[in-house]
Amino acid sequence: MPNRLRQNAIIRRASWQAQALANQLDADILNQLEAIYRAVLIDIQGQITNSAGINSVVGINNLRGIMDNVNHQLGVLSQQQTALLNSGMLQNANIANHIFSSVVDSQAILNASSEAVRTAQQFIAADGLQLSDRLWRTDNQATQRIGLAVQSAIIQGQSASQAAQDFINKGLAIPGDLAIKMNGANVNAINRAIALELINSPDSVYSNVKRVFRTEINRAHITAYQQSLDGVPGVVGTRFLLSRNHPKRDICDMHARANVYGLGSGVYPLGKSPLPAHPNTLSYEVAVFEEEVTSVHRANRQTRSEWLASQPPKLQAQVLNSWGKQRAFNAGLLRENGFTTPWKVIKKRLERRGIDVNNLPRAPATIIAGLNKHVNPYAIRTRPDYINGNINVRRALNQYVSGVGLKGASVGMLNSVYAAFDVVLGRFNLDISSLRWTSWDEAAGFYNTRTFQIALNHSVERSLHQTPGENNALFLIRKEKRIKKLERLLNIADESQKTAIRLALLRERLSTRFTVSSDSFDEVFAIMAHEAGHTLYFKKNLGKAWKDNLNRFNVNYMDYVMVSHYAGESIEELFSEVTAMLALGREADIPSSLLNAYNATIGTITGG
Repeated sequence: MPNRLRQNAIIRRASWQAQALANQLDADILNQLEAIYRAVLIDIQGQITNSAGINSVVGINNLRGIMDNVNHQLGVLSQQQTALLNSGMLQNANIANHIFSSVVDSQAILNASSEAVRTAQQFIAADGLQLSDRLWRTDNQATQRIGLAVQSAIIQGQSASQAAQDFINKGLAIPGDLAIKMNGANVNAINRAIALELINSPDSVYSNVKRVFRTEINRAHITAYQQSLDGVPGVVGTRFLLSRNHPKRDICDMHARANVYGLGSGVYPLGKSPLPAHPNTLSYEVAVFEEEVTSVHRANRQTRSEWLASQPPKLQAQVLNSWGKQRAFNAGLLRENGFTTPWKVIKKRLERRGIDVNNLPRAPATIIAGLNKHVNPYAIRTRPDYINGNINVRRALNQYVSGVGLKGASVGMLNSVYAAFDVVLGRFNLDISSLRWTSWDEAAGFYNTRTFQIALNHSVERSLHQTPGENNALFLIRKEKRIKKLERLLNIADESQKTAIRLALLRERLSTRFTVSSDSFDEVFAIMAHEAGHTLYFKKNLGKAWKDNLNRFNVNYMDYVMVSHYAGESIEELFSEVTAMLALGREADIPSSLLNAYNATIGTITGG
């Protein structure tokens, strides 16, 4: 077991590092793709410019030559982007497979990467298309859209010029609509139209191809990772991870938080992961080993419908991507197999059954009454959408902080801080005095009767540019050494010392994470949710109620350390660690007795 524990930790650490490499590869490949498109655009526009005649107008006699060149350039584009996509998929599969270089040899890694790419290429999506079908569609779309833009501009311009000449011959003014069509055949107008269709519009050919690239390159990584895990001892599945820059709530939030298989929040058996959950995603997964699955996870198993029913209406609508589907779900008219079905399809089905879809009730935004193992008091505070711009995020933070410091902090970090405060402090209309840097621990809170300050270490900012989960991987690697040391101490200790040593051993053996933040997809969010928990604890004077409820629900030390190693420090740290876990939406990872104690304590504030 010790050797396997170390191997598991190495694989976990390498998994996080591979995700950072995969993100960089994604950026590099998309930059190369854009360069290919811009080069083709320049060639097409150059030939059109050279074909222009008097007044920079392109005549219809040049149309055949222009279209021949357009089709040639688009053919070259198709070949280049297919080669780039295949290269990107193979590189990303290699990144995933090299995680297991300590387990398998290099030739096996190469073979596994090629097999993963073939599997990804042959994957049939929900729309019935394989990758080759999707690429054919994008090629065909490019030919049609660029061809139509060129032909319509030149032909309409020619017709308009002939009609305009008739008006001139009759001594009449040229109508405005004819003038517009004539100008459409101007070389600059044609080149602008081509640029819009090919690159410059939100729905351009390039934008659509970019979605295919990101989805399929990510799929190759995921497929390779899953296939390589199949032969690793002790693996029970993978945890679905949200991207740190996840911009808006959607179905990925359900995949990452629901405990569908009793293995933990967002954990799926091998081969059952819903990744990629939708096109254009950069979500990943990480291996979960059998020693990480506890009785808490098994007891808190839930269906997707049960998880969704416990969420507030806004998050339900975001997950289902429709308020109509949200109302249908709460009326008992939407099953799990319809969660990803478009609302227009669901709507027609319901209307054929004689159901008035316009009068379906929307569930109230309240927490379910009473104590329940899946009730999360922060569920009504869905994580806010990502805010662009440093000034805008700081303005949002002013709701919760009188003095916002953190000079030089990135927009990404400030978003994580704001989101944590909005979920926890916003739930109870609390604020703090200041937010600043410190040279002490990674984060610290300073609380007394007059001031509530939170400070962050610069190392937390640096961690955003590294890999999440790094700290927890190191914790697991060192865990076996701590266990061995305690076992040796137990053998030579006096009876008076053995109780404390046994308690320390229990803490080491049961803890699967050092802190809640150490295995979070957003470490800064979890750290700040923890510190916000301290603010809540002190400002609402919850110490006595918390202690009483821990006793009332028979919460024991085993429950503490199942949350995290650090939660075993004190009941105050336990409260803040549970707060962070709940803010992350991982209520299924908390022992039921402990969750009930937390909800009862929060009830002293809310009256619940």
